[in-house]
Amino acid sequence: MILLELQLHNFRQFFGSSPVIKFSQGKKNVTVIHATNGGGKTTFLNAFTWTLYDAVSKGFLFPDQIINKRAIREAAPGSTINAWVHLKFEHLGREYSLRKMVDAIRGDSDTEVVSKGEPRREFMWTDESGTWRPETNIADVIGRVLPQDLHTYFFFDGERIERIVQPSAEDQANIANATKKILGLEVVERAIRHLTSAKKTLERELEVVGDETTKGILRKKSQIEEELRAVEETFAQTERNLKGFRLRQRELSKRLGQLEDIKSDQARRDHLNGEHRTYSDALDTTKQQLNELVNADGYKVFLGDVSDTYLNLIENLRQKGELPAGIKRQFVDDLLNRGECICERTLNPSVDHIAHCAVERWKQRAGLVDVEDKAIRMGGEVRRIRLDQDTFWDQSEAFQKRIAGDREQIKRIESELEAIHLRLQGSPREEVQDLERQHTEAGENIERANQTIGSSNTLKRGLEDQLAECEAALRKSQQNEEKQRLAQRRLNATTDAVARLAESKGRFEETFRRTLTDKVRSIFGKISYTPYVPEITEGYSLRLLEGAGGSMLPVAASQGENQILSLAFIGAVIDVAREFTRSKERLPGPEASTYPVVMDSPFGSLGPTYRTQVAENITALADQVVLMVTNTQWLGEVETALGARIGKSYVVEYSTPRDGVPNEPLDIGTSRYELVTSSPNEFEYSTIREVDRG
Repeated sequence: MILLELQLHNFRQFFGSSPVIKFSQGKKNVTVIHATNGGGKTTFLNAFTWTLYDAVSKGFLFPDQIINKRAIREAAPGSTINAWVHLKFEHLGREYSLRKMVDAIRGDSDTEVVSKGEPRREFMWTDESGTWRPETNIADVIGRVLPQDLHTYFFFDGERIERIVQPSAEDQANIANATKKILGLEVVERAIRHLTSAKKTLERELEVVGDETTKGILRKKSQIEEELRAVEETFAQTERNLKGFRLRQRELSKRLGQLEDIKSDQARRDHLNGEHRTYSDALDTTKQQLNELVNADGYKVFLGDVSDTYLNLIENLRQKGELPAGIKRQFVDDLLNRGECICERTLNPSVDHIAHCAVERWKQRAGLVDVEDKAIRMGGEVRRIRLDQDTFWDQSEAFQKRIAGDREQIKRIESELEAIHLRLQGSPREEVQDLERQHTEAGENIERANQTIGSSNTLKRGLEDQLAECEAALRKSQQNEEKQRLAQRRLNATTDAVARLAESKGRFEETFRRTLTDKVRSIFGKISYTPYVPEITEGYSLRLLEGAGGSMLPVAASQGENQILSLAFIGAVIDVAREFTRSKERLPGPEASTYPVVMDSPFGSLGPTYRTQVAENITALADQVVLMVTNTQWLGEVETALGARIGKSYVVEYSTPRDGVPNEPLDIGTSRYELVTSSPNEFEYSTIREVDRG
């Protein structure tokens, strides 16, 4: 998961729409949010968790009061006001857009607000062609990216982080479940529960499902067909609108290219757009080739143990002299039928019973020609499969490198296109600004049209599926005996699967806690100068041990040491998640090897030395780091340690209506920013400003 952008609108302290906050990645992977105490750091942290998981931290008071108070008081009685958070992120090369909204109606007084129902979420993703498509299974998709049980390790309040070290009984159970989810054990446990439930269902005799009446089916079918016609009309109209938007954008590009002072920028943009299409097409082609490779040869990588077993069996038969056999059974049968041995001795049992019995016994030692031929042929096929396994991995790696290269080029192009847009947007010529604004609006209209087309396609497929179900219902017949026999086979398979999953879970669980403990100790040792050794108990709680007297005994850790231990635990969770995700042989866990960490006040009560150690190691915790800090937590050791890793900085300016409140200045580079200012009215609110790090 890579965080891309965040925007707030009337969300708690933040009045109106904030600027789009873009998060750093790559070598400069640290984004810093500067704010005073009470200015909105906790609100900023909870914007992520509220949007993604419908969850807030313990420090987020009055979680049902989402809409900004100033927005409520300035609204007209009876009017609708709203608040929303818009988050964009990337996962496995696919971009996602998630917007969560809450609406309310202003009452007669400025304190009377009537909710308009539960918050709503709109979730979209882009396919390979760049088309935005709606997603309805929001919790399922987000759970595969970053499961909810794990979110407190990636979005956390540093001032309350000690609960990881000293958890309540409920927190301890949550920590155990969340950490095991990384390995995929939670998925195995769920599979066992579901299979056990299915087993009970299959143990009952299948009941015959009665059909709906033909009249009801036809009525439903007619309704679906009417809805389908309406969707197709919307789709066709949007397609026509899209053509107009694209024509408008081309006309604006042409007009921009005719302006002498920006002609080179527009020409470069046209060239970059062509490059973007080229690399996008190449990316699609490579993905298709990778899919074809996996479909054709992917199964071979799972045949390693079976292949070794077969080759060892054949080799053992060769060493014993049983393959190939020295004599064939057909040859022995021919001798007995002819009644004469190759030494010309008679094989008539009535004449020479001993000789006949001796040759008869050779039939037990002789081999069958067709068995030997098949064994030899299969040996060749098995060896070829082993060679194909190496070829598969080589080709797969080559495709993955090409995909990564194309994605990198696309990101480069998009970054340069954004820079051109900012230059044109900031042009001193009003004509250029106006044309660029119209050009941007045309692009936004194109994107919205693509999203509408995606939504219409999804709705159309759903209606078509419902229509097919109606048509199938008309032909449906009662279940037969074969389905009952199938249920018995499924019951046997389910019983066997439960036993095997339980065995696998036990084996993985034995090594998981040991791996996590080793990671915690490694990270803690890099930060702390104490001789203490971390330990993860069987209940997945943390403690520090000290062995100066010969045996390891628990020690009473300070608040600062507990905070470092908690950070080490979070770093270990992320590291283990990355390792298990990248492993080829693993149980199903989160679908990611890139993780962000969003931290509110991570330096808490740490002293100067520990602040330096944490700051120097904090970028190793995750691929992206977002910090919310006050002046006292930032200035000095932390600023020095992280300065070279900062890509983006923002300041939260808190406006207070109180008189006599001193300003809280912050100097960054050659610019000064105020964290606290006087409100021009009776409201308190916060605004976000991007720091110019140039």
